[in-house]
Amino acid sequence: MRSPAIMRVMHGLAHHHVGSPSLLQWLCVLLLASAVLLALNATALPNWSAAFPVAGLALLAYVWWTAHTHDYVMFQPERGTPPKPVPLPPGQAIQVSVTGLFAVEERCRRHVWLSGEYRTFPTREHAVITRLEPTRYCGIGRSREQLEGMWYIFCQPGDIVDIAVGELYFGSFRKPCVRLTHRQERPSRLRRRHVKRIMGTTYLACDSEQDRRRLAADLDTQPAAIEPNHP
Repeated sequence: MRSPAIMRVMHGLAHHHVGSPSLLQWLCVLLLASAVLLALNATALPNWSAAFPVAGLALLAYVWWTAHTHDYVMFQPERGTPPKPVPLPPGQAIQVSVTGLFAVEERCRRHVWLSGEYRTFPTREHAVITRLEPTRYCGIGRSREQLEGMWYIFCQPGDIVDIAVGELYFGSFRKPCVRLTHRQERPSRLRRRHVKRIMGTTYLACDSEQDRRRLAADLDTQPAAIEPNHP
């Protein structure tokens, strides 16, 4: 079920809303209501007729969970020797499509395929700066208005655990990508102003192979540590 097209559909259904519920929740309610109606009309229909919407609901839940646990994207690592790194000039930004855990003020949220830019400050702190724009899905679903605006990911060199290069798929989109495994800070849901340290994965999809090489080289000053064949 890890088809890029299916995972993008699941993202669209789960992250666009009609009223408060998401399109995915409305679809689940529709399937559940169908099962109840079929069960109530069991005298006029076969006894097993209600099993179809129940099976559809179970399949939908499984497909969504699979897509959700993989951030609705599919990363395919490259095999073989990594190409020679291309240094990133100081102060230059790289345009990227970013998937990962973002934060702003005391809020954090996972976002998928946000357009933004990657840059490194003179302190060597790495930053991803994006803006979430309003989107629609299927002509009726709308993204949450309260999530619109600027979102950020910051990473210190000492927080980087692993770097892998490959390609990232999101629906019909495919781009050269750097997968960054690093420690992140996340506000605690139980204690206000308390920050948890977690292990996160950020996907930085680039517009070109050269941009990917520059980004990977900038993240790791030791090119030999970049592992393209990490699963």
